[in-house]
Amino acid sequence: MDQETRLRAHLWRIAQSALQAVEPQECIRRTLRREGERLLTEGQAVDLSRIQRIIVVGLGKASARMAAALEAILSDRITTGLVVIADGYNVPTTIVEVVEAGHPIPDERGLAAAKRITALIDGAGEEDLVTVLISGGGSALFTLPSARIRLTDLMRTNQQLLRSSAKIQEFNTVRKHLS
Repeated sequence: MDQETRLRAHLWRIAQSALQAVEPQECIRRTLRREGERLLTEGQAVDLSRIQRIIVVGLGKASARMAAALEAILSDRITTGLVVIADGYNVPTTIVEVVEAGHPIPDERGLAAAKRITALIDGAGEEDLVTVLISGGGSALFTLPSARIRLTDLMRTNQQLLRSSAKIQEFNTVRKHLS
């Protein structure tokens, strides 16, 4: 094997390792663990025996993969959950419901999912633990237009931003004022 081939192989292994390190399920497994009735994350512990319900909500293209990893850790304790993902990003989950919606253009499915997620959060009590999973694409998928803005206006604005080649920071600045 010549030097260039070895270098390419080495670079490929580095890239694969980097991708594995940021894989959503791996990130959940690396930062969250359970020891009996204790849920541990980055130096903090939650006493699960004091938690009445665990509610999982999420938004973003990787939120279903994160929910699947969370189910592996807390499967016997999760009460309910809902995540909204972009079309084509679905993975199987057991407890947490996964809903697909439009991305980058918001749609009715995202609006309906956002309303359901909001209702789940609003229904949480003091003894409940709400876990929120957020990943890229969440701002388009979690669509709750302000009271005076119609979904069609939001969709049209997003289409215009796409045509203008706006940066994601510019997209999000506009989105936060409309939703």
